[in-house]
Amino acid sequence: MNSLFRWKNVLGILLLLPTLALAKAGPPDPLDLLGFVENRGQAPQEIFAYTPTRAGLTQITRDGRLVHQIHANEGKTIRLEERFSDEPLRPRSLAQAPTRVSFFTGASPKDWHRDIPTHGAIELGEAAPGVRVQLLARPGNVEKRF
Repeated sequence: MNSLFRWKNVLGILLLLPTLALAKAGPPDPLDLLGFVENRGQAPQEIFAYTPTRAGLTQITRDGRLVHQIHANEGKTIRLEERFSDEPLRPRSLAQAPTRVSFFTGASPKDWHRDIPTHGAIELGEAAPGVRVQLLARPGNVEKRF
């Protein structure tokens, strides 16, 4: 009887551990919920889409380049650019995410951008014969697939 009691306690603790881990984790980080934000005029014209990352911001240009703005020490920003082909690529959205965002800049409604879709994946196109480049929005990061 004593060993049965111990096993019930061990089983109860094992079942409780995932709940404790979730409770300790707290609410999700907003970065984990946001995909690539489509540019509908709230960013410079050359930007197709962008996503915040834990290191800063990653932008996808309309010609398929990735531009990373990385936060460095003392308020400095490092700009890193990735180009996957000598020829311009044509990014297109693959998977629309459920999240939509709005930007209210200034007092005039003409400067506001409402209900902008986000996307979980973007295809840049064919970087080389038979090599397609896809970008996936991951929690606080961008994953590249070839």
